[in-house]
Amino acid sequence: MRRERIIILTVVNHPTLLARHFEEFSELALLDPGLDRLRSVIIELAAAIPDLENTGLRSHLIDRGFEKLLTEIAATGAQSGDWFCGEGAAPADAETGWLQTVQRHRREIYRHQALKEAEQALAEDFSVENEQNLMILQQQLAEDAEDGQISGFGEASGRGRKA
Repeated sequence: MRRERIIILTVVNHPTLLARHFEEFSELALLDPGLDRLRSVIIELAAAIPDLENTGLRSHLIDRGFEKLLTEIAATGAQSGDWFCGEGAAPADAETGWLQTVQRHRREIYRHQALKEAEQALAEDFSVENEQNLMILQQQLAEDAEDGQISGFGEASGRGRKA
């Protein structure tokens, strides 16, 4: 999933996020097993090495065999338009973008699970109510694809809107 890659890449490029969001990062549900293993190693390293910087983190991850995966997620970040995950983003913007991405990821996971349950309920009992519940969830998933704007997001990185 693209969103999972952006979450990990933002932490790799801005490991100081872990100082404020270690527990949240540790509890994330990641569907991609490779990214979940990478997350586990990042957690291990962050716990063992205080004040870990991105070059040090990247070096440790490469030493542990994650070079290919790091290259893949960096390419995803470069192509995605999620500029906040890059090294050049200001810490405040990286944090805002990361938090928004984590929130969307959690909502998507929840809604996909709810969608499966609604599909199962409709299969077991084809009622108007179950069909409406399924359609509402499908609509919510479609709306989630549209990104909202956060006031002031990007200004710290020189990406503020020009009037």
